[in-house]
Amino acid sequence: MKVNFIEKIFFVIFAFVVFFPFIPQVIRSSDTQPLLSILFILYPLFKYFKTKNLLYFKLNNQTLIYLILILFLFLVLVFNIFYFNKTPIFSRYFAFIQFLIAIFFGLFLEIKNKKNWLSYIFLIYLFFTFIYFFTNGFLEELLIASRDIDAEELLNLGRGARTLSPEPSFFALHMFNLYVIYKLLNNETDPGIQFINILLISVLLLSSLSGYGFLIFIFLFFIEYTKLSLFILLLTILFYPILLNIFYNYESLRSIDLIIKFITENPFSIFESDASVASRLTSFNFYFKNIKDNFMFGDNFTIPEGGGLIGVISGIGLIGLILFIIYLLKICTKFDKIKVILILFFWSILNFISGPFGIPTMGIIIGLVFRNKKVLF
Repeated sequence: MKVNFIEKIFFVIFAFVVFFPFIPQVIRSSDTQPLLSILFILYPLFKYFKTKNLLYFKLNNQTLIYLILILFLFLVLVFNIFYFNKTPIFSRYFAFIQFLIAIFFGLFLEIKNKKNWLSYIFLIYLFFTFIYFFTNGFLEELLIASRDIDAEELLNLGRGARTLSPEPSFFALHMFNLYVIYKLLNNETDPGIQFINILLISVLLLSSLSGYGFLIFIFLFFIEYTKLSLFILLLTILFYPILLNIFYNYESLRSIDLIIKFITENPFSIFESDASVASRLTSFNFYFKNIKDNFMFGDNFTIPEGGGLIGVISGIGLIGLILFIIYLLKICTKFDKIKVILILFFWSILNFISGPFGIPTMGIIIGLVFRNKKVLF
């Protein structure tokens, strides 16, 4: 399908907002930037000049359900404000609104992509990762102001790259988000492209030196190369003492220290030893307890704590839990490839515990899972 110049501009802006969600920082104190919402508001201008449909938002069962859901959530918001006096925190509620906008794009946008698009994006991130280490995070300090700690201090603490992201864990999670979108858009992948993607994302994840990066790397490598992973595991068991001594020589590196603890203690020790993972588990426990107190109508996003999909459920209550269960069932019934199902479940678990749900990739992934129409390639 041919597109005109105005449509190309739309897709370039949309791609940038999705691929680089943390820059530029319009709101310097927040991890959630309003660029996707601005693009959504400006969409009528693109619609006026275009020749083809960017969105297939036509009146059918799926669009009706989506509109009814939005209306119902608005009524819950009004009810919480006027009956329970639960005034939402603006930043949290705006993140939720942008989450719904991202789901809208995932559901209805006519997505056009080349089969090797992810490789190019990973190469861009790899280039800026080298820049990050070479300049001690100069670009990140210049572009991102939502964190008080600077890159040099992060490096001194043994933390790795936070390439074009607020922190290393966000960087690792975002790389995983892009990989999940790629798997949803490209059912059949060339083995050569797949190998390049796995190689690049492995380097990027490990460069973050974060617990999330390490967990995602282990999972993806095992899922994509199960036989090789089992062979490496067998070699690790056979040469365990030798490998452990080698690792001990580099235990000052955060990623190596995590590997040592992963091997010598237990795989779950990473949840205690990695500060980023531990803080997110603490936030998760807080939201889990809060849901019990606001189960029916939610807390209306009155809690400033960071939280992933559990924060969404906590914010809108029972309807959020029902929608999350439907989403999990949709994964099981829509996809027939076990790898895709396992990747989506792993992604859902990570982002259920914690994650910036206001960034575009989160809602787009959920929208792609729910969409009925075949994605254009």
